Amino acid sequence: MRYAIEVENMTFSYDGIPVLEEINFKLPEGEFMALLGPNGGGKTTLVKLLLGIYKPYSGKIKILGSSPEDAYGRIGYLPQDAASHSSFPITVYDAAKLGRHGRIPRGRGLSQKDKEIVRQKLELVEMWNNRHKRIGDLSGGQRQRVMIARALAVEPEILFFDEPTSSVDSSGQEKLNDLLKELNRDMTIVVITHDVTAISRHITSIACVNRKLHYHSAPELTSDMVKLAYGETVDGTCPVELLAHGIPHRVLPKHGDEGE
Repeated sequence: MRYAIEVENMTFSYDGIPVLEEINFKLPEGEFMALLGPNGGGKTTLVKLLLGIYKPYSGKIKILGSSPEDAYGRIGYLPQDAASHSSFPITVYDAAKLGRHGRIPRGRGLSQKDKEIVRQKLELVEMWNNRHKRIGDLSGGQRQRVMIARALAVEPEILFFDEPTSSVDSSGQEKLNDLLKELNRDMTIVVITHDVTAISRHITSIACVNRKLHYHSAPELTSDMVKLAYGETVDGTCPVELLAHGIPHRVLPKHGDEGE
């Protein structure tokens, strides 16, 4: 089996304060994984480690069989609130083509092939007809689509999204999530989300992070995940409805150390 992500005995600290501990999991290529957990639990930090932005204190990380640094150019990333900066004076086309620079040598301009790829990605997200518009003249959902096109211009094999629907109104969320499902046909997708209901029809696996990580290779929330992320209520029951109301799922009983 080929893996998009392999993490072994990884730990990370800020100024000596543990943020992630004993992280071990393997994500097969082609998965659509939701990354859940409370604020401050380490979700975004984990993604930045996988991207090579941060270095682990200990342990190993492989992305597509290589170090995160060597996998650069095969990875697409949409950070949280990437589409919120509407005042930046740049056109849709210029914003999207910035992503292509991750695949070309520094100092070289875009070739005709590069420009064609940018066009294809803008067409894919239905923003090519808006290519001459300024980013600030778009809706939040439209800007998000442009940022996705920018990430796709790298032609990545794995895509990381941090709260992709955070700046999108409800009417645009379904279209965005259907687009992510379509992209998953050709690449691995990892989505940090607090609203798992929005992507519940599409995910294939779930990981929950709260300093430690529990991974489940199915689109199901387990009792271990809920306890790890949110603890238990006073009466000992798990408040799953707060995390996953409306999802077709089962909350499974404790089932060993899979993925820990």
